[in-house]
Amino acid sequence: MPHTLDPRALCSTCRWGFHKELKAWLMRVANTEPVMKTERGERGSFWIFDVLSWERVRKDNFNLQYDQLEVRPQVLRGGGKDGG
Repeated sequence: MPHTLDPRALCSTCRWGFHKELKAWLMRVANTEPVMKTERGERGSFWIFDVLSWERVRKDNFNLQYDQLEVRPQVLRGGGKDGG
Protein backbone atom coordinates (compact mmCIF):
# COMPACT_ATOMS: atom_id res chain seq x y z
CA MET A 1 0.00 0.00 0.00
CA PRO A 2 1.50 3.41 -0.96
CA HIS A 3 2.21 5.90 1.78
CA THR A 4 0.56 9.28 1.67
CA LEU A 5 2.09 12.29 3.35
CA ASP A 6 -0.03 14.85 5.12
CA PRO A 7 1.31 18.28 4.07
CA ARG A 8 -0.05 19.77 7.30
CA ALA A 9 2.11 17.41 9.34
CA LEU A 10 5.17 18.13 7.20
CA CYS A 11 4.75 21.90 7.28
CA SER A 12 4.03 22.08 10.99
CA THR A 13 7.31 20.29 11.77
CA CYS A 14 9.12 22.97 9.74
CA ARG A 15 7.61 25.85 11.77
CA TRP A 16 5.02 26.75 9.13
CA GLY A 17 1.52 27.52 10.40
CA PHE A 18 -1.73 27.41 8.45
CA HIS A 19 -3.74 30.65 8.41
CA LYS A 20 -7.42 29.66 8.29
CA GLU A 21 -8.72 32.91 6.78
CA LEU A 22 -6.01 33.35 4.13
CA LYS A 23 -5.91 29.60 3.39
CA ALA A 24 -2.14 29.89 3.21
CA TRP A 25 0.91 28.69 5.12
CA LEU A 26 3.05 31.24 6.93
CA MET A 27 6.26 31.39 8.91
CA ARG A 28 8.11 34.25 10.61
CA VAL A 29 11.12 35.41 8.61
CA ALA A 30 14.31 34.04 10.17
CA ASN A 31 16.32 36.40 12.37
CA THR A 32 13.47 38.87 12.76
CA GLU A 33 11.53 39.81 15.87
CA PRO A 34 7.91 40.97 16.04
CA VAL A 35 7.43 44.74 15.90
CA MET A 36 4.56 44.30 18.34
CA LYS A 37 3.46 41.26 20.32
CA THR A 38 0.42 40.71 22.55
CA GLU A 39 -1.28 37.64 23.99
CA ARG A 40 -3.67 37.66 20.99
CA GLY A 41 -1.24 38.24 18.13
CA GLU A 42 1.84 39.88 16.72
CA ARG A 43 2.96 42.14 13.90
CA GLY A 44 6.15 41.47 12.00
CA SER A 45 7.76 39.95 8.91
CA PHE A 46 6.41 36.64 7.64
CA TRP A 47 6.82 34.37 4.66
CA ILE A 48 3.41 33.56 3.17
CA PHE A 49 3.19 30.44 1.00
CA ASP A 50 0.11 30.18 -1.18
CA VAL A 51 -0.55 26.61 -2.34
CA LEU A 52 -2.68 27.82 -5.26
CA SER A 53 0.00 30.02 -6.84
CA TRP A 54 2.85 27.92 -5.37
CA GLU A 55 4.77 31.04 -4.38
CA ARG A 56 6.43 32.25 -1.19
CA VAL A 57 6.09 35.99 -0.65
CA ARG A 58 7.58 38.12 2.13
CA LYS A 59 5.05 40.29 3.97
CA ASP A 60 6.53 42.92 6.28
CA ASN A 61 4.40 44.54 8.98
CA PHE A 62 1.95 41.61 8.75
CA ASN A 63 -0.64 41.53 11.53
CA LEU A 64 -1.09 37.92 12.71
CA GLN A 65 -3.92 37.07 15.09
CA TYR A 66 -3.20 33.74 16.80
CA ASP A 67 -6.84 32.63 16.66
CA GLN A 68 -6.53 32.59 12.86
CA LEU A 69 -3.92 29.83 13.02
CA GLU A 70 -5.01 26.24 12.75
CA VAL A 71 -4.38 24.47 16.03
CA ARG A 72 -1.74 21.79 15.68
CA PRO A 73 -2.60 18.37 17.12
CA GLN A 74 -0.45 17.28 20.02
CA VAL A 75 1.86 14.44 19.01
CA LEU A 76 2.41 11.79 21.64
CA ARG A 77 5.97 10.55 21.83
CA GLY A 78 6.98 7.17 23.15
CA GLY A 79 4.03 5.11 21.96
CA GLY A 80 2.11 4.63 25.21
CA LYS A 81 0.31 6.32 28.04
CA ASP A 82 3.35 5.97 30.26
CA GLY A 83 5.66 7.46 27.61
CA GLY A 84 7.53 4.19 27.13
